[in-house]
Amino acid sequence: MNISSIPKLGVVAVSARRVARLPSAIHYHQLGLSQHGCLYNNQQHRFGSSVAKYSNIKDLPIYLVAIPLTSTKSYVYCKHTKKALPAGKEPLDVKAASWAAKAWKKMEDSDNKINVAIVGFVKRMLDRIPWDEGSLRSIPSQNSIVRELKSNEDGVNILGSTSDLTVKPSVVDLHSISSDQLEKIPLFYPKGMVTQSKLTEQLKQNAILGESHHKKYLLYSLVLLPFTLPVALLPVVPNVPGFYVAYRAWCHFTALRGARYLSYLIGLPPSTTGVHLEFIEVEGLSDLYLNTKDELTKANVQTYVEPAVTSTDSASTVVLAEDTIESIAAKFGAPELNAALLTALHQEVGKLKKTKPHEG
Repeated sequence: MNISSIPKLGVVAVSARRVARLPSAIHYHQLGLSQHGCLYNNQQHRFGSSVAKYSNIKDLPIYLVAIPLTSTKSYVYCKHTKKALPAGKEPLDVKAASWAAKAWKKMEDSDNKINVAIVGFVKRMLDRIPWDEGSLRSIPSQNSIVRELKSNEDGVNILGSTSDLTVKPSVVDLHSISSDQLEKIPLFYPKGMVTQSKLTEQLKQNAILGESHHKKYLLYSLVLLPFTLPVALLPVVPNVPGFYVAYRAWCHFTALRGARYLSYLIGLPPSTTGVHLEFIEVEGLSDLYLNTKDELTKANVQTYVEPAVTSTDSASTVVLAEDTIESIAAKFGAPELNAALLTALHQEVGKLKKTKPHEG
């Protein structure tokens, strides 16, 4: 497909009547994931209404990816651009987080002995934060994401308009617009590495347990925060406890919002609008998992993707290797995930090592 032939952003290229007949699996070469992260979609390989009009994964306003870490757990990451935001503007909390990240980077680059010690301590604390929190934090607030309306064959959407192609969350709620009337948000996952049913169960667990956990620890952080204020009165020494507790409160708050939106996207009560995700298998990505020098991990991957290799062991095994993280994240258009995936992998390996001595 020629780039110039792609409809303008927001124009619905596939009618609601045709969605059900489109295949839900593609090969990553068809996506163009083999070339600079492109999500190329040619005329012979149209696979879903939510992505059929885009030629590059970077053009998608919002999408999710599921990257298997072990045979039982995947790192689910949500990526969105300003195109998915009302008026194309980041909310204030995101801007504040960006400012804090710059301040932290300046502290990391400092040669001051106190700053070096503080940075080392904080990094050790951050590495202990469960990786699934970062997964939930990547999912934006429901109120901060606009959605695209489907149109019929005449180009008219549910609101009777041919020009208003995106709607704010408030309009979706006001008109009780269901998931069938909206372009679904794509979720890409490697075929053969994880199934849609297993992924759905993990998403449900992440949403339910995540909301309960982060609501509780958000309250704990807010209660603890005032007790760190006396440290601010000390000269020279920065209020590290205060900054850390405030940061953790913000983390729990954003993870809580992510869990609630995830719950909505997969159709958990009290939502009555249906499932808002379009699960799309990507064939061939298992080759990237197999392209590792870690023979044990390669054997684990082969167990799941090669029919000739069978296993009756239902225990969790590692399928992601350190030397494949960069290439896999790049194929999904999310190179910023490298550090998070490495941390998640180390945590999962650590858990498996702790359980092995007790087996048998």
